[in-house]
Formats: sequence, structure tokens, C-alpha cells
Amino acid sequence: MPGDRDDEALLSEFSDRRVTSDATDRRCLGWDPVLSMLAQPIFWYAGVLWLLGVIVAGGGYVLTLGGACVWSTGLCDEFLNDNIQVLTALFTAVNLYALPGRLLRFYGLFGDNCDMYGQSGRSWTGLPVPSSEKRSLLAESYDPSSFYHLEWGTRAWIAVLLLISNFAQYANQGFHAEFYNYGDSMSWPGDLWNNLFFLLSLSTMVAGLLLEGWADAKLRVANPPTRFPPTATHLVIQRLEKCLSSFSSSKTEAA
Repeated sequence: MPGDRDDEALLSEFSDRRVTSDATDRRCLGWDPVLSMLAQPIFWYAGVLWLLGVIVAGGGYVLTLGGACVWSTGLCDEFLNDNIQVLTALFTAVNLYALPGRLLRFYGLFGDNCDMYGQSGRSWTGLPVPSSEKRSLLAESYDPSSFYHLEWGTRAWIAVLLLISNFAQYANQGFHAEFYNYGDSMSWPGDLWNNLFFLLSLSTMVAGLLLEGWADAKLRVANPPTRFPPTATHLVIQRLEKCLSSFSSSKTEAA
């Protein structure tokens, strides 16, 4: 397997490739700044704010829909619609954040764009994906995601489904802007377009994520536990545990 090669060989291959890379390779490596920017810690904090926004707006939507609103019918309807608009904007924001990575996955399916793109066990740079033990040495050069070890057909389905979800959400946002008022959004044709693209975005997102989760779990079972880096869920849990630990330590010191 490509990932089992020793560190020196991988580093040497990458070094040689950087020196001799042609224009096509430079287009591939041009994704570096975008992905590096999206990996900055500020996006973790933005993610927390995003989650709080979803909880607040979602809670307002559920409570109003459940009849908990004590205002007049007109005000309750507008409040319900405002929460829907906020949720729609939040879903669009997270889809904008996810777009570069999803485009890259789609772009990487086709070998005529980058050398060795789309081959199992190759990263988006076209080089062998290292195991997790080598990530400290190669963090700047490789995406070690287990995604690039999946079969081409599986990656194609995942990439296409998630991109459909992205662009369906953008269309959903556009129609929610067009049919903004409660009356317009609940009558023809606003109710059709708003619900159609919302359901399309949601269903393709769920299908793509479930397929990726199933394929990833199957791949991890067939490989040693240390071969691939932690999943996004594990990273979130680790970050939350770190934040809770820091908070507990600060309280203890204050006491």
C-alpha cells in the first residue's frame, strides 16, 4: 500500500515533485491557501456561534409551530417565518464553508486535471496518502483523510451528492429571499420552490454523509486503528473536552 512506505521515501518523492511540478500540478497545489485558511481556529469559534444560532432559531421555530406563541396570530406567523429565514441563512453559511472542500473532492475524481488524481490511496496532491503516524512530518504536504482511500465510484457518489446539496441550498436561499413574507412563502408558488429545494438539499446531504460514514467505517475496520486520523466527530469531541477542561481549571484557580 502507498501509505506504508517509509517517511524518507515519501518526503523525497514530494520534494522531487515540488521541484519538477508543471503547471497542472501547480493548479492542484493552488488549493493549499484556501484549505489552510478554512482550517484556522477562528472557524471553530464560528462553528460554535453557528450551532448556538441553529439552537435558538430552531427552538423558536418548534415552539411557535407547537402553539407556544402568546402573541396575535399575525405576529406569531411572522415570528415563525423569521426563524425559518434565520435557519435558511445559517444552513447556507455552512454550505458556503463546505464548498471548497467538496469542490476539491469532485475536482480530484478526474485524472486529466491532476497527475494521479482519483487513484485509491492518493491525496489531492496526487501523492500517496501517509498513515497517521507520518502526519506530523507531512502535515503541510498531504491531506491524510481516509476519503482518498475509498473506491473511485464511492467517492464519486459522495462528491456529487454533497455538491447537489450545496447548490440546492443556494437555490433554496434565493427562493426564500424572493418569497420572504409569510404569506408568500406559504402560498403558490413560494411554498413549492422553498420546500422543493430545501428537501433536495437535505436529502442529498443526508444520503452523501451516510454513504461516506458507512464507507469510512468499513475502511477503518479493514485497517489498523492508527492508519487514519480521527474523524470529524472525534475532533469535535476532543475540542469540547479540551474547552471543558480549560473552563474547569480556570474555575478551580479562581476558587
